[in-house]
Amino acid sequence: MTRRDFLVRTGFAVAGLLAADSPSLRALAGSAMGAASLAPMESWDAVRDQFPLSRDFIHMSCFFLASHPTPVRAAIERHRRGLDDNPMGYWLDQNEPLEAAVLRAAAEYMGVTPTDIALTDSTTMGLALLYGGLRLRPDQEVLTTVHDHYSTEESLRLRAARTGASIRQIPLYRRLASVSRDEIVETLVQAVRPQTRIVAVTWVHSSTGLKLPIREMAAALANVNAGRAEGDRAEGEALARLWCSECHTTEATSGGSDVAPAWRSITADSLKNQAYLREFLNNPHPAMRHIPLSPRQIEDLVAYILSLGFE
Repeated sequence: MTRRDFLVRTGFAVAGLLAADSPSLRALAGSAMGAASLAPMESWDAVRDQFPLSRDFIHMSCFFLASHPTPVRAAIERHRRGLDDNPMGYWLDQNEPLEAAVLRAAAEYMGVTPTDIALTDSTTMGLALLYGGLRLRPDQEVLTTVHDHYSTEESLRLRAARTGASIRQIPLYRRLASVSRDEIVETLVQAVRPQTRIVAVTWVHSSTGLKLPIREMAAALANVNAGRAEGDRAEGEALARLWCSECHTTEATSGGSDVAPAWRSITADSLKNQAYLREFLNNPHPAMRHIPLSPRQIEDLVAYILSLGFE
């Protein structure tokens, strides 16, 4: 099973529960997820009272091992009693509905759909799954920061070692005491190079508590990407070797026949532009066998074909 299949299966396993907006599921989600909202949190003292931490110390290590707040302790006790009473029955009854409730709550918070989220055992596991699946070439780089956690650094280092890509770290600000949203966004955009393929950052820095302006950073990167080619030429060349070299001939593919024109002659025709090629690949002609290309693969293949006209 591939990483993508695993993550997709995680989403679809609870898709039916998420779609079924039943009163029982809402009640379950309310009891499991919404208990913290029962007590008003109008002051820091009210928040502090949720934790049975000793008042004799100033606790500065909660990022390592945290005390449970009252709603979490109550939920743990409720689940403990259920598992003690009927371990298998309780798990079968509760597991998928509770996972669905967690996904729904997380999706609502982040403004995405529940099937966009994969549940993992830890941040380290999530980072390894995400960064370990990056498609990178030796001429590409990952842009990250000096503020990220060791797990991020190691996951990226291992992926770079496997793919031959490079990693570049930058500071996002000069002084934490005076950092601003504009400084972070401007620093990031200025650091992006043509060979930058991935920008890897952490939303909340565990070492300082700084929360990055992710939405503004994403919008700025979208503007940068707007000036880049939609497809990836190298990925398109690999697709050409796999699917197209049987008929079409180019200097980048072996074999071929007289059945179809060489791609250089296609790119020489001004009428056969990006829009034409995209439509052609989406609706192939009868002489062309059906090729199951995704929208992204079509963009990559179009980018490669058009690039031949500039060589």
